[in-house]
Amino acid sequence: TLSSSSAASDVYKRQLIALLENENSDMRQEVVVALGKLKAPQAVDALIPLLQDKNMDVRQRTLEALTKINTPYALTAVNQ
Repeated sequence: TLSSSSAASDVYKRQLIALLENENSDMRQEVVVALGKLKAPQAVDALIPLLQDKNMDVRQRTLEALTKINTPYALTAVNQ
């Protein structure tokens, strides 16, 4: 059903968000890209700190993801 599919999607997004704290920058980058493709507004709070990530590629992908998510909150973070 639609509601169980939505619940599964929410669980998947929460699992991805948890991976944003991974030590491996390649993993963080891939997760950021996935969250951007999913346009996951619930990820914005977890993505914003990655705008200061030590890895330049992670920072760039985070900007792109927040732009794709396209909520006022995400866009405010991008424009700061």
